[in-house]
Amino acid sequence: MPENAVERKTDRVPGFREILPVFLRNFLPAVVLILLAAGIIGHLELDRQKAELRKLEFLHVGLASGVLDRQVARPLRHLQSLSLQEWAVQEALDQEGKGRSLETLKEHFWSVLAHNPEYAQIRWIGTDGKERLRLNQADGSNIWVTPDDRLQDKSARYYVQAALKLAKGAIYISPLDLNIDDGRVVVPYEPMIRLATPIFRKDGKPLGIFVLNVNAQSMLRLFTHSAAGGNVVLLNQEGYWLKSPRSEEEWGFMLGNEETFGRKFPREWQLISSSDEGEAETGNGLWTWKTVRVAGELKGNINPVTWKAVSNISSETLTRLYLKVWLLTGGVATILLAVFAWAKWNVAKESLLRQMASRQIQAKNEQLAEEIDEHVATRQKLVEALDDVEQHKNNLENLVDARTRELLKAKEAAEVANVAKMQFLANMSHELRTPLHQIASLAGLLKRNSASEAHAKYLTMQEKAVARMTSVVDLILNLSAIEAGKLSVAEKPVDIGTLLQAVSARFQEEIASKGLSMELVPLASPLRCVGDPQHIQVALECYVENAVRFTESGGIKIKVELMEADQASALIRFVVEDTGIGIPPEVLPKVFDSFEQADNSSTRKYGGTGIGLAIAKKLAELMGGEAGCTSSLGAGSRFWFTVRLKVLADSC
Repeated sequence: MPENAVERKTDRVPGFREILPVFLRNFLPAVVLILLAAGIIGHLELDRQKAELRKLEFLHVGLASGVLDRQVARPLRHLQSLSLQEWAVQEALDQEGKGRSLETLKEHFWSVLAHNPEYAQIRWIGTDGKERLRLNQADGSNIWVTPDDRLQDKSARYYVQAALKLAKGAIYISPLDLNIDDGRVVVPYEPMIRLATPIFRKDGKPLGIFVLNVNAQSMLRLFTHSAAGGNVVLLNQEGYWLKSPRSEEEWGFMLGNEETFGRKFPREWQLISSSDEGEAETGNGLWTWKTVRVAGELKGNINPVTWKAVSNISSETLTRLYLKVWLLTGGVATILLAVFAWAKWNVAKESLLRQMASRQIQAKNEQLAEEIDEHVATRQKLVEALDDVEQHKNNLENLVDARTRELLKAKEAAEVANVAKMQFLANMSHELRTPLHQIASLAGLLKRNSASEAHAKYLTMQEKAVARMTSVVDLILNLSAIEAGKLSVAEKPVDIGTLLQAVSARFQEEIASKGLSMELVPLASPLRCVGDPQHIQVALECYVENAVRFTESGGIKIKVELMEADQASALIRFVVEDTGIGIPPEVLPKVFDSFEQADNSSTRKYGGTGIGLAIAKKLAELMGGEAGCTSSLGAGSRFWFTVRLKVLADSC
């Protein structure tokens, strides 16, 4: 009996119910520890990431708040300087704007607007609340003076009433709202903050107030830009949105919209409105806020403007963060549990296996003697089988040797037959060439001595047939010489231009008779080379003959291209392009095989032996090059071959 069969019979793998109690005793304490560690790590990671979010949002809120302070501080300084420090303005006020003094005020107002494109208006409003002088600015460049008949009564406006009650040097900062002209909100909306300060004559007589209207569009844009990456909104003291990512929430108190932040988020507004700054997490997300008291440090300011910059990370974002952390922590814990469970299961299994093995040792020892006898018998059978295999192997080797000898004899016979064939082709080519020359000579003599035009025509046809047969014989002779290894490569000067002209002249009559065109494209720069011009001409003529045979209309182009060159040699490519019938893709790989043509129908229609292209390729390879072809059925073919020629020292 085989050993593995004994193992399967005697060894038993512990079952699931046997392993499970042992596994649980070892695994459950580890589960508790791993889950506890995962929970602690998850909470720590959540706290860390939430702390980073709080830090980032507090930075966004702080940057946005700082922008508001800086943007308002500048017009405050300008207004203070205009009302308290400009002696020319004070002189004009002492004259109560009469005569030339009003022009002085206009000039100073104009200068303030011209240097500050964000200022929309600067006005002098008298103690009666009526405008005495108003300069306006639009688009940061167009400044004009409001005509006297267009000056308005602003006595009912809250900022006028408040500013008229101020002491000298104090400045009133209005809440941020939309610009109103003639009792209507200006459209498109112009967020406006108004700074007003009282003015007096030197003797203390009140003359009204200076009011500077600052277009807050730029300020709010900078506020949003400074909070880039954070969802920061700007609220006024009543909880209305002054700036929000949702434009429909803005300016509700000016447009009759009673929706406020406090109504939408009552719990959050209670926290935000009751402290200057802070952060809190509610059911609506993580909130971060900071109170902005614009110019609150300015001495004499009795009405500091208070805004709230509030940032929110939505509950959905926090939920995604929780999921990400807990999924990561849970995934790691799951992997650890799986690895630990696998290890503990194997430990429990091995423990049971050891226990079972100790019980089975005795039983296996008893079976050992019987198994030894069975193994001895099996080994004897194997020895006998190996003897049979060895004998069969020797028989196979003898058969292989005999078959190898037969194949070698067949190979030698094939080589002898091939040499005989080549010698036969060479002898036949020479035997055919001699009578063909005689036939051509006799036809020429008869043609010159013939008195009949019909006879001369027939003799001309005979000369062409003889020339064609001579060409075929030459091809066969060349092929036999190449395959017999008897064709050498000469080293003679190669005049590529003369060579092209010779090839063109040979086929000129046939090309003209078919109405085709012939184009020669020599090298761009002449090159003096040494090689075998006869072999090059034969290969090129094979290509041109093939192109003429299969082209019915259009033309043939012969191009010569310099592929590479150095001081010793040059690789020249000869290309013959035609507009003939083309070659099917399945036939293209075989066109350079000896005696191959596209199909039998082309042989019947166009003639040819199918060895010209093979000779061209073999000649190219003999001269250190290669040959190839590309073709499109019905659109013509492009045959090429390359040769490597020696370059004369003074050629370049």
